Amino acid sequence: MKKIIVLILLVPMINYGQFTYFTDFDALNVSPGEGQWDGTGWDGTSTNSCSVNSMKDNCYGTGSSQVVEMSNTVSLGVALGNVTAVSFDYKILEYSSVTATPETDFKELKVYYSTSGTVGTWSLIYTLNTHVSSIECATKSFSFTPSIGNTFLQFTVEHSGISNPDFSVYIDNLSIIETLCNGTVPSATVSTTNLSCITNTYDIDVVDLNNGSFVSTDVYVDGVLDVLGSQLLGKTVGSTHIVTLTPIGGSVDCNVEYSDITAICVTPCLGNPTPITSGYTESNIITPGVGAGDDWVTEAESCGTASSGEFEDSDVKLYSYTTGAIEGESIYFTIEYDYTADESHSIGVWENCIADSLIDCVTSYYNFDNIAGVCLQGMLANTTYYIGVTNNYFSSESLNFDIIDFTVETSATVPDDECEFASIMNIDEFYVGSTRCSYTASVSSPGGCGAIENDSWIEFVAGETEVVIDYSVSNCSNGNGIQLSAFSGSCGSLSLISGSCINYVSNNSSGTWVFSGLTIGESYYIRADGYANDLCSYSYDPISGILPIGLSSFDAVALSNEYNRINWETSSEINTDFFEVEKSGDGLNYSTVSRHSAAGNSNQKLDYFTYDKATELLTYYRLKQYDLNGEYTYSNVIKLENKKISDGISIYPNPTSDGLVCIKSLNEMNRVEVLDNSGRIVSSEYLEGSNEIILNLDGLDKGGYFLQIVNDYSIILKKIIIK
Repeated sequence: MKKIIVLILLVPMINYGQFTYFTDFDALNVSPGEGQWDGTGWDGTSTNSCSVNSMKDNCYGTGSSQVVEMSNTVSLGVALGNVTAVSFDYKILEYSSVTATPETDFKELKVYYSTSGTVGTWSLIYTLNTHVSSIECATKSFSFTPSIGNTFLQFTVEHSGISNPDFSVYIDNLSIIETLCNGTVPSATVSTTNLSCITNTYDIDVVDLNNGSFVSTDVYVDGVLDVLGSQLLGKTVGSTHIVTLTPIGGSVDCNVEYSDITAICVTPCLGNPTPITSGYTESNIITPGVGAGDDWVTEAESCGTASSGEFEDSDVKLYSYTTGAIEGESIYFTIEYDYTADESHSIGVWENCIADSLIDCVTSYYNFDNIAGVCLQGMLANTTYYIGVTNNYFSSESLNFDIIDFTVETSATVPDDECEFASIMNIDEFYVGSTRCSYTASVSSPGGCGAIENDSWIEFVAGETEVVIDYSVSNCSNGNGIQLSAFSGSCGSLSLISGSCINYVSNNSSGTWVFSGLTIGESYYIRADGYANDLCSYSYDPISGILPIGLSSFDAVALSNEYNRINWETSSEINTDFFEVEKSGDGLNYSTVSRHSAAGNSNQKLDYFTYDKATELLTYYRLKQYDLNGEYTYSNVIKLENKKISDGISIYPNPTSDGLVCIKSLNEMNRVEVLDNSGRIVSSEYLEGSNEIILNLDGLDKGGYFLQIVNDYSIILKKIIIK
């Protein structure tokens, strides 16, 4: 048995860089460094440079836009997939001149990222589309999350397409720092870790997990990053989850040891599941019957209408589906077969398949039909589910079926079994539902529009007096269809909206549903019910009359304690996951201030606020609203002036050419530390309440460093350049 030691990241007083890179383009053709950037249309120059030498390229044209590219040809280093900060200096001058290029000549500067360089695919990670005409270099910075592996960057600049632009682009002092520990303290307790001898995966039983402000909590085994923490996102407490073992290498300086972890070998699922994704169909699936290759299940936990014996005593054709990073997906899996010739078929869904056992049953379906299907809603993120199809265990016939529908609905806003828990419909979303989702007749379901057997509900807020919805119905088990109706009032006391009853929408049909007489701003409810208890798939595509999320206000106020208070209000929320408040010092480059969970779905006024420590006299703020499907929108930008701010620190000269730096502070300093770009302390000075110190950095190599200034109130980080 192999002993596993799991280390969970903790937060020290400083940041530790996992992958770092810095170049000032002064030492030409030295690798690793400036020599990595040759051969891609640039030349190093000291004329008009930002500092000593700069990377330079020429952008010109005759009226049509032209793009110049500056790329490194050798990897800048290996990233571990953590948040990475990038900064660089740039300026744009007229060709062979010291005159600043006009703003109108410039279109955009973009930075791209790749794991394989010029032979691979570039991904856009930063855009600058507003250029301030100046002969001085400006510093730009941004953050992104790279993939695990090699790191290549590409700078591209394009002119605006005006007549005869001709200018030189200078890039200098490029810094890339991948942070490993930064934010609030994460914690986790992992009780059982099983190392598979074959598939090289871990089964992790998460007893408690708090990711803090990290993107993820990475798990370290024997001091080496083996499990990327993003695989733990969305995992629930008290459940076992399979994650991939990825040995990467490297040591960690900020960690705590959990030694109560053991490992044993487990056998992977013997069913050899076929991975499927949304839209998957397959015809003529025939298995040879009991005793053949698909007769492998000896244990199947049961739930739903199918019994465990159906899967244990007959063939099981197995499929697997792995959810995405956002919790709340729904799946609809439907098969078709000839009941008269091949007997009934059953479907089950499980969260785990180990050896010859299907365990943690989620749902199952059994009935005497030619069409059978299951639906599963509210699925966990980053989780593999196993879908098994079997035959009637009484006769153990061979399997013979077609998969006619496998649909994944990424929105968590799906119909609910009860009116009072109905999700709110958004005008901008397409909704997929199924009467197969173990729905029952609601206790307080109102009469009208036919008998009710398996109804489900969606809520919406009227944006107009008339609503228009396109609908479709398919894959009905009995070929009957569904009946639709809409109601006003509140759950438990609903009234049918005149003209809204459709009894019924037949199988494999579609149409447009229109009903009116609504009050703008009021909530209404839509009911779908299987006609004569039919089991069908259906969809809604709202066309008009339904409100989207409403952001009523977004503003900020400067406080006297050097903090800014940011406020926003929503009048309604539909399918909303969370908000991020972002700030910028120049109105172009933004960073995240804080993240806030949203209500998800609400038709009431909700107020939110947060605080931000003001670091500049003028700050720009904007609100980024994420939906459950991963899409996002921005609010208006607000500009706030806080005249009270000052960190009380002055450093000069910066850059320094002789290594001497004077630091003055309004507050008494206790300690000053010099950090290199990897976060390593290279020099430290202990003070006794001094307000001024002169540092001699002459012994350090040229390049960028950080000064960490510690006093009784705070720890302040300042960048310093040694020329």
